[in-house]
Amino acid sequence: MKRCQYICLFSLIVSLASALSSPAALFWHESFDYPLGDLTNVAAGTWIGFSGAGGLNVVSGNLSFAGYAPAGGALEFGAASLDARRAIPPSTLAYASLLVRCDKIPNSNTYIFSFYNTAVGYVVRVFAGNGASLGFVRYGIASAGGTTVWGPDFPTGTIVKLTIKYDAAAQSAALWFNNRDLNEHAPHLSYTAGNLTNLVTFFAIRQGDPLHNGATAFLIDEIRVGNSWQDVQLAGIPRLTITEIMSNSRNTTANGDWFEVYNADVSNVWLGGFTFDDSHMVIGANLISGIALAPGEAFIVYDTGTARQVSAFYTTWSLTSAVQVYGLTFANGLGNGDSVYIWDAQSNLVASQSYPSKQT
Repeated sequence: MKRCQYICLFSLIVSLASALSSPAALFWHESFDYPLGDLTNVAAGTWIGFSGAGGLNVVSGNLSFAGYAPAGGALEFGAASLDARRAIPPSTLAYASLLVRCDKIPNSNTYIFSFYNTAVGYVVRVFAGNGASLGFVRYGIASAGGTTVWGPDFPTGTIVKLTIKYDAAAQSAALWFNNRDLNEHAPHLSYTAGNLTNLVTFFAIRQGDPLHNGATAFLIDEIRVGNSWQDVQLAGIPRLTITEIMSNSRNTTANGDWFEVYNADVSNVWLGGFTFDDSHMVIGANLISGIALAPGEAFIVYDTGTARQVSAFYTTWSLTSAVQVYGLTFANGLGNGDSVYIWDAQSNLVASQSYPSKQT
């Protein structure tokens, strides 16, 4: 959207940026945005219990991981015993990712989630068990009745992102730990034993007795299930595009230097701890915090300077409250012929754009 004079409008506008995003084929995304309480009661039929009773409870709070925006609640494994499942389209190829935190060592190895088929039962499962050292937990993968293949140890209390793949055509399953990219790469664990040829029709969570050793053992959050790697991933380095820049603007209460950032990713992006600067390229010079962008959404970063006000900016450009405007005093203003650089919280460069000097 064109806003005023002195503007550099780049060719990577919203329509082009949207074309760069592949259509999502996500089966569903579960952030446990329900009232607090027993999962099968509060989820209104979305999750169905099929073994045992109680023990899976929606609680307040979230598990955090790079790129994930806080949303909904989390699922706590409590003191009873319940298996619950949620339907997916019948699939020979399925992916799932989730965040998990083990706060207490399991008494024995036990599976915590799986791909499931009501006709044959558990097709492939992810297990948790004691690590090699005290105070550590490990995660592994196996088919029904097969021998578990284990991954590395993680300290208890550590949030771990797990991604599982089931491929009936290849008769294989795979598991990744803490991946942060949108392109599938070699798995950390591969599994080809047992019967891996069935359709999967559910994603299931298992709360079993081996986990009940005197306190809450597990929390899980942010489950994504789909039929491709991209469907279930949030990139650690999101695809952001700087679509508009205004520089050398008049110093009025409404008009300061500003630039627009567009989310060209297929998932929400959480800009917590992101920073930006001009051609000085000083990481940390200007902090962005608390901005969540939906796919296809843009927001404006506005230099409030000494006298300029965000409210006046909204009024001048007739913006509604649906447009996010983030105001702060830029450490370095945008000069005549300059650049904008944006880094994530881990100091990875995620977007940049330069513009020429104004012609007179």
